[in-house]
Amino acid sequence: AALHLPDGAAPEPDVAAARYARSLQASGGIGLQLLGLGTNGHVGFNEPPCSREQACHVVTLSEATRQQNAAMFGGDAAAVPRQAITLGLAEILAAQEIHLVVTGRSKAPVLARLLAMQRPDASLPASWLLDHPRVQLWADVAALSLA
Repeated sequence: AALHLPDGAAPEPDVAAARYARSLQASGGIGLQLLGLGTNGHVGFNEPPCSREQACHVVTLSEATRQQNAAMFGGDAAAVPRQAITLGLAEILAAQEIHLVVTGRSKAPVLARLLAMQRPDASLPASWLLDHPRVQLWADVAALSLA
């Protein structure tokens, strides 16, 4: 197993994202993709709206996403970078297996919306997972409270 991350500090993040996508493809892609679910339905940092064809890219993080990630930056949302390099749904959906982890009451409304969907919709990026043949959902009782 190997862990390889994009260079988020690269002076040209768009170039770094493209380089990362090529490297990932050259190495055979993703075996196991572990994802969380954002309160706005994002996976990775693929903010809505997002197509299934979206490749690895630089994204501007929403204020809600920055708030949700503040704990990793000493609780200070202002310290969370405004942009990130993220795998696109194209790379995520090419993974052999996907595990989606959803925890907490704050995720209950978006999880309920996802579970009620009949087909994917760009307004809820996580819904593209509905088309993947090997997705495991891991949710706690709080996240399932509205489902």
